[in-house]
Amino acid sequence: MSIARQLIDESGTTIVLGARLGSGGEGSVFDIPDVDGALVAKIYHEALPAHKQAKLQAMTALEASYLHTISAWPLRTVRELPSGEVAGFLMPKITGCQPIHHLYSPSQRKQYFPKADYAFLISAARNVAAAFDSIHAHGHVVGDVNQGNLVVRADSMVRFIDCDSFQITVGRTRFACEVGVQHFTPPELQSIKSFHAVARTPNHDNFGLAVLVFHLLFMGRHPYAGIYLGGNGSRDDDVGNRSGGNLDSEIGVDKSGANENGINENGEAGDMPIEKAIAELRFSYGEGRAAREMETPPNALPLSLVAPEIAQLFERAFTEVGTQTGRPSAAQWVAALDIFRRQLRTCGVDHVHKFPAHLSSCPWCEIEGRSGMQFFLPMLSPGVLPADASATTEQIWQRICQITPPPRLPDYDAASKFDATAVAVPRELRLKAWMYRGGLLAGLLGLGAALALWPDLAPLWLLTAVALVGFALPHDPYTEIRALRAQALRAAQKNFSMVSTRYRELAAVHAFADKVQQLNRAKTAYDRLPRLEHLERMKLRGSVRDTQLAKYLGGFLVADAKIGLLGPGRKATLASFGIETAAEVNASALARIRGFGETHKADLLSWRRELESKFLFNAARGVDPQDEAALVARFVAQKSRLDTTVREGLSELQKLRADLLRMRHATRALLDSAARDLSQAQADYAGIAGRWALRRFMRRVER
Repeated sequence: MSIARQLIDESGTTIVLGARLGSGGEGSVFDIPDVDGALVAKIYHEALPAHKQAKLQAMTALEASYLHTISAWPLRTVRELPSGEVAGFLMPKITGCQPIHHLYSPSQRKQYFPKADYAFLISAARNVAAAFDSIHAHGHVVGDVNQGNLVVRADSMVRFIDCDSFQITVGRTRFACEVGVQHFTPPELQSIKSFHAVARTPNHDNFGLAVLVFHLLFMGRHPYAGIYLGGNGSRDDDVGNRSGGNLDSEIGVDKSGANENGINENGEAGDMPIEKAIAELRFSYGEGRAAREMETPPNALPLSLVAPEIAQLFERAFTEVGTQTGRPSAAQWVAALDIFRRQLRTCGVDHVHKFPAHLSSCPWCEIEGRSGMQFFLPMLSPGVLPADASATTEQIWQRICQITPPPRLPDYDAASKFDATAVAVPRELRLKAWMYRGGLLAGLLGLGAALALWPDLAPLWLLTAVALVGFALPHDPYTEIRALRAQALRAAQKNFSMVSTRYRELAAVHAFADKVQQLNRAKTAYDRLPRLEHLERMKLRGSVRDTQLAKYLGGFLVADAKIGLLGPGRKATLASFGIETAAEVNASALARIRGFGETHKADLLSWRRELESKFLFNAARGVDPQDEAALVARFVAQKSRLDTTVREGLSELQKLRADLLRMRHATRALLDSAARDLSQAQADYAGIAGRWALRRFMRRVER
């Protein structure tokens, strides 16, 4: 673009363009020396159609000062002489900011935001939501939500850029947002071929907002980038941004043996492109992912990392609920993230580790200990002394070794424990029972005499006898008390069985043994640290070239590179599998991405080899002091973590032993009481039903 063009602003002041600060597909941004660096100008490459000129005029006419503080909002139009046509606009110059993907990308965050912790990421996500809320409150819609139109400062505040693409509503006039990025476009708009006539809504924005929040809280992973478990994948296509209502020309088709259904020549299922996964609502996280035939990528953080309330918001945003009843609004995200941040706890080992309060232990320590991955640069908390700081770790361990397990509990023999005497039946009831039974016996004897005198009527006397017995037995005075004592016996037996089970559980000291085993592992790992650190130092000194090469390759981002026909879709998939730079590109890492096209793999490996060929090793540099400091910090953190585990383990093991003994004593007392009650209930039942009836009753109960 020639700076000889004559440009003026709305007031007629001549605009002199300075240095070109950046350039994109539709225009370039220039410094304006005459305004002390406070403003910059965006000048379009081509003449603008009338509706876009009208949109810019409407945006500059809005007197919404708050929008100016959260965005590079157009302030004044710039016109070209002599035509007077709008050629661009002036906007605030934003400095001291980085693109938001430099924050949520783990590899770039260590470079651009080395002091950022999880609380910082939550704050940034909250501020992103607040910026969206302000846009919506003014009646506008972002529309073209993507990682390229937000920048973030070192204090976690964010600002919008490229605001001229927003959907603007002034009075009854709506100026459309005509572009969009598929990975931030909601499912209901995925099939739209042109956005010219589409009325975007805040609910559409809320999808892209939720994706940005997910990126920030889950280290750059995309919510729909996962492992497709279905047997019918998708063609290995890449689709770029929609611009001017047309699909971008960057479309890559993998011709390495996969058919249109994504099934390769070996009969294996293809992958699930993100745009297709979005359209089909295949959220790769959460409890319902299996039903959606998706699995979370390897080494990705689980949805359970965040507070349940935040997880529920993601479920609403990324499932059919958001399409049918509405996604969480920007204001709801602000409120939820404010609460989430306040509930964070600080790790006792590394104070840069902030984790949600609903988790019992630090997940970042667990991840670092298990996989060696570091999402945040370690910074040990100064001056924080662990428990029993006056004793060495070895002294603490000797005290642990002196703690003996609780003694073995003997089997409990209830039969020889208690002898009970049945509670006597009241005298009045016994007299009543004898009278009742005497009357029954007299009746039966009378029927026997009648049978002897009138044998011809034998059937009548027999029926009468049966009826008499059938009537008399239920009305026996002992029937009710027998039933009550049987009920008491059943209850006593049930209670004894329950307490006996608890007693047997306490007899086995699994909890104590498990704790000892855990502490043994921690102590073994603690003892191995000096040797491991020595080996790591030797490895660091012996791999100076590899380290320099890795840092060199780490400076080349997959997202920014032109790699064969690899489009934004596959690049987002790579990022969700932890492949962000050329340093992570290797055959084994690519093989873990199910269904990723062989052509794309070959292009990526070729790109890395080309970069490697330009690498120049500088032997004189030796070991990078930052690498050595990072190694020291990592082992200090591990040592502190294991030392804390051992020290806290001493009191935990002591408490566990004391608790076991206390519970044993309490349970033994309960068992004695239950055995005494059972013995009494047995005696009471036998006293009224007989020993033979008791044995039969107990066999029935025990079965």
